[in-house]
Amino acid sequence: MPSKANIYGHPIHPMLIAFPIVSFVLAFLADVVYEAGWAGSDWSQFAYILLIVGIATAIAAAIAGLVEYSIISYVLNFAALKSLDSGPQESLRCIISNTYQGTRRPCRRPMHI
Repeated sequence: MPSKANIYGHPIHPMLIAFPIVSFVLAFLADVVYEAGWAGSDWSQFAYILLIVGIATAIAAAIAGLVEYSIISYVLNFAALKSLDSGPQESLRCIISNTYQGTRRPCRRPMHI
């Protein structure tokens, strides 16, 4: 299924998740370099900046992921329910669709032959 939250057809969430991962790994390495005494205090400041960048990009990636998840789960639920047409599946479809729509429509009883 193509992504609804995209830029020129490319999904946003996969583009963003690399930035916090790289930022946190580099912040850890910068802290190790500073604590080991291999470099000066600039590395500590660099680690702090990388943590801020990592947190900011993690929030952006999380928002993009939640938007994408909400769109995908909503579309998949209703696409799957449209294919159900009889028996217990119809009852389940009716219950779920009434829950999502906030209505109390009577469900039709399936005919068994």
